[in-house]
Amino acid sequence: MEYTSMWVDEDTNCSEAESILKNYGEYSFKNWGQGIENAMVSIKNYIAEFFISQQDLTNEGEKWASFMMQESNFIRYLGEIENYSKKVAEQVKKLISADLSKMSNRELLEMHINYVVTYGKLMNCYIVTQPHRIAKLEREVINFLKQKGVQDVNGKFVTLISSGRKFTFSEKAKKFLEKSLTELKKEKNFDFDLAEKLYTEEVVESEDKEKLIKELEPTKEILHAINVLGILGNERIKMRCNWMPAVYFYDMFLIEIARRHNVSRKDIKAYEENEIENLIATGEKIDSSTIKEREKGLLKIIRNGKIESYQGEQAHAEINRRAKEKETKKEMKGMVAHKGKVTGKAVIFSYKHPEEHAKKIKSMETGSIIISEMTRPNLVPALSKAVAIVTDEGGITCHAAIVAREFNLPTIVGTKIATNSIKDGDIVEVDAEQGIVRVLEK
Repeated sequence: MEYTSMWVDEDTNCSEAESILKNYGEYSFKNWGQGIENAMVSIKNYIAEFFISQQDLTNEGEKWASFMMQESNFIRYLGEIENYSKKVAEQVKKLISADLSKMSNRELLEMHINYVVTYGKLMNCYIVTQPHRIAKLEREVINFLKQKGVQDVNGKFVTLISSGRKFTFSEKAKKFLEKSLTELKKEKNFDFDLAEKLYTEEVVESEDKEKLIKELEPTKEILHAINVLGILGNERIKMRCNWMPAVYFYDMFLIEIARRHNVSRKDIKAYEENEIENLIATGEKIDSSTIKEREKGLLKIIRNGKIESYQGEQAHAEINRRAKEKETKKEMKGMVAHKGKVTGKAVIFSYKHPEEHAKKIKSMETGSIIISEMTRPNLVPALSKAVAIVTDEGGITCHAAIVAREFNLPTIVGTKIATNSIKDGDIVEVDAEQGIVRVLEK
């Protein structure tokens, strides 16, 4: 069975690998009645990469479109987001106000489990918004526009799925959001102000959207799909603003557990979730050879509900055997997130190397084109120097699509292979009228 890479994430501990798979599989089936059956998570140098089988990728689009099109499902889903967003915020405040060093092992274990479980439930809501899960809804709205004979399909689509919400971020939030987690965790002290709400939200009326809906007269089903896409883009931002502080402050647990049981901060990142819980409860450590193997690589595969584990060279061999090799092309296609056509020099911001981002942002030239797996808030300072954005991942509700509209940057998302095909300094043409990216000069 062949697997396709879906996303890359930074600063991921080995303890998160199995929970990622369970969130997409077991927990998703339990919460929403559907999920994946075949996927894998690789962690190398504490960078995670998530892969899904082609069969699951096809099934996911169909199943999640059906799920979202049932209004009762969607209302319940939004209620779960609100519920677990509040609970995550409560867990964070409880953590930063506690003196972990004075807790018994049992108290620390109980607090750790509650924190991880609550965070996991919010993440189970967050991953519902991933591009491959809402792609069919996007296609249905786009096809509706084509059937209506609309000339500027991409532009009208963006107008229709606008959220009608405006976010304002505090100065503290900007400092937090404009750094990668890797950079934040290098700072000596925790900034406890980041446990406060990072944004305010206000309603912004969209006359263009209302006028367009009145003009096109969409069916009840298409109107529901439009509303779902607009709301999901909005909720995705809010959830991210809740789970990022939770990930940031989770290090407080690891620091205390490592101190209490005389384990190095570096080594504890190699522990799996059950091993961390066992370390807290009994003080039992994993051996140094296991840590060395996991530092080379860890792979978790879920197949038909069962999880297999590989580490070291065996993990690399399994990835090479199962993962679909990414193509390298001089011309690639994606979805237009914001229109325009420009040419510029590429700057690669890969989350396989987030430690390079700050230096690259500082040195990048005005007129550059940002190439990334997916933009995240830490790249916002780079947008003022950029003339376009190109991403591997994403759909119309992703971060890159949202900031593209705010910064008026031609943007193409979901190329799948941009970071593999383009190198720093390449001269690239971004045709965000046709959804084509071309490498003009290496």
